[in-house]
Amino acid sequence: MKKIALYLITICFVLPTFNVQANSLPANISSTHAEQAEKLQTRLTNINRLTKTNLNAKDKKQLRVEVINIQKQLKQLDGGLYLSVGTIIIILLLLILLL
Repeated sequence: MKKIALYLITICFVLPTFNVQANSLPANISSTHAEQAEKLQTRLTNINRLTKTNLNAKDKKQLRVEVINIQKQLKQLDGGLYLSVGTIIIILLLLILLL
């Protein structure tokens, strides 16, 4: 009985810590994200195809900054499931206790 109570209490503390992305986004928002991601990917491929030997140092630096910004934007558009460190530790402890 004590184990069951411990498991229920642990579950009550663990469940609110999950950050799950809802799939209830409207279709036009997700298509907008897809279009924006496609444009960013196209720009990255254009930058990679560009011959950089004839560019000066200032232009090369601007391209590097632009590539870094594009990669950050693509990561933000990607979304996904994020787990905090505390959540991972609690899940591991639960697995150890249950198995």
